[in-house]
Amino acid sequence: MQYSVLFLPLVLLVLSACNIEVSTPWSSRVYADAGPDQSVPVNAVVTLGRVNKPLKHYSYKWSAPEFVELSSVSEANPTFVVPEGLANNTRLEFSLVVSTTEGTSKPDKVVITVINTSPTAIISTSKKILLGDILKLDGSQSSDVNSDSLNFYWAVLSEPFGETATIEDERGATTLLSMKVPGIYTVQLTVDDGYEQNSTIFDIEALDYGKFQMVAISGGQFTMGDESGKNFSLERPQLNISVAPFLLNSFETTFELYDRYLVSRGIDPNAIPSLENVQLAINGEAYDEWGRGARPVSNVSWHDIQDFLAWLNSELGFSEEDLYRYRLPSESEWEYAARAGSTSTFSNGDCIDETYANYNGGTSYEYVNSLGENIFCAATSVSNQETLPVGSFKPNEFGLYDMFGNVEEWVQDCMYRYAFKDTTDSKAMNECDSNDGAYIVRGGGVFGNAERMRPASRWFQNGDVRVSTYGFRIARSL
Repeated sequence: MQYSVLFLPLVLLVLSACNIEVSTPWSSRVYADAGPDQSVPVNAVVTLGRVNKPLKHYSYKWSAPEFVELSSVSEANPTFVVPEGLANNTRLEFSLVVSTTEGTSKPDKVVITVINTSPTAIISTSKKILLGDILKLDGSQSSDVNSDSLNFYWAVLSEPFGETATIEDERGATTLLSMKVPGIYTVQLTVDDGYEQNSTIFDIEALDYGKFQMVAISGGQFTMGDESGKNFSLERPQLNISVAPFLLNSFETTFELYDRYLVSRGIDPNAIPSLENVQLAINGEAYDEWGRGARPVSNVSWHDIQDFLAWLNSELGFSEEDLYRYRLPSESEWEYAARAGSTSTFSNGDCIDETYANYNGGTSYEYVNSLGENIFCAATSVSNQETLPVGSFKPNEFGLYDMFGNVEEWVQDCMYRYAFKDTTDSKAMNECDSNDGAYIVRGGGVFGNAERMRPASRWFQNGDVRVSTYGFRIARSL
């Protein structure tokens, strides 16, 4: 190091003797003084620099963090207001360079440390949602530097038409928001540690994409599998399953929603003919043999649905890692929701009630129940031979329509046998041995008989296959 210090002046002397002009980035005769480091609270007005009276022929150039607004970058003593929302001990670094006729100074830096003892309100949620959905508002990431316990206050500041939004728990760290009409809703979260408070505001847009109504399904435990005594091989052995809370659409997914996806693929839904055009059916352009609109979408494969869901999540701003993204229900979630608390063979009792399902009621059904009793279910008059607009029949005890009949519903799980399920939770089985690309279908369809209307009934199909009565409904985690 000593040799370097001695060598530099010698080099400069030689260069000067050879009439070679030498320039340095800063002058040893000009100094900048950015002022002392300081620790200041939020909203404080801070003055930078130590010079009280600007000197003639001096020019000043300040640099600052992007989110800090200086009164001027060319004054000797600029000021700024410490922004709100900065965490405690945030370091703000400023730099000053002074220039005169004698040269330019070396940059001088000053650090302003933020003191913020007030709590910080943070909302974690999506910015867009389908009208009819239930949005989870999460304020649990809010913090307080003193580790004081926080009080939470949620409020809807503005909504499209009067009082059209409902917050389930206005004082919870997390809560649920329901919106009745499309448009933009402004939500505010205020946190209070007993001494100070802080608020943050968030805009949420509700989009009307057709008949859609999420229902919050409370978690619980149930016995999954055959209750009829017939011992259907796909439904045995019975499993005791714990189900986490989740959201499930009251309605099967409609053409009205699915057609938006088709348009995004460059397909005109109005130009799609009926089932007689086999090629279009093979290409997965869901046909309209019975009409579109509010009828359940049909003739879609499991893989078609995954592509649709990827489009929908992207449309609404959900990332692939988002826990609350739209998805298919797991098989366990589906059966739990279909039973709606019932332990009987059919969710409404010993026999299917024709007011609950659009199915083929022309056949009787006989079985032995769990008590060893012979049960005979007579044929009914239901035989529409076509799908009907979703919600045409009674909902079950959870408020879910068409869990049986209308269209059979794909779920997320690949095909597996209960004997090989090694978990008791309600997560989908995404990896199955020797399933040959097959996935589970639930709920029977418009042509299904009474036996297929049991909540335990399950079937499977290759994930690439499109069937005229196969559709789906949408779920989300909660």
